[in-house]
Amino acid sequence: MNRIADKSPFRIFKNVPWIRSGYHSIRTFTFYLKRLGIVKGFKTYSAFRYVTGGILEINVPGIRMPVLVRSGTSDAHSFEHIFIFNSYSTSSNNESGLIIDGGANAGYASICFTHRFPEKKKLQ
Repeated sequence: MNRIADKSPFRIFKNVPWIRSGYHSIRTFTFYLKRLGIVKGFKTYSAFRYVTGGILEINVPGIRMPVLVRSGTSDAHSFEHIFIFNSYSTSSNNESGLIIDGGANAGYASICFTHRFPEKKKLQ
């Protein structure tokens, strides 16, 4: 079996958990800064990591109303994937005019699609 050699200067660290975890944290932090701006990105990232209990109001660019996130729950993870990493970015090639949201989380997908495709009908 032919293997392609890893030529990264950091290859010796690839199996060190705390370094891998630190890289992921820095990468995630930069996504927050790009999406929300420096101050709001820093505050939101910190709140998700260090605040437990309570509801956070986050103003997301492109969303008219603040998005509510219950800290210390899986809401932060869902929010991060939908609004920070833009996991649901799609082109509007679907000509049916209908979006079905069958999820059972906090409703972030519905918020995302409502603002991205205001002309389409949504079933929740």
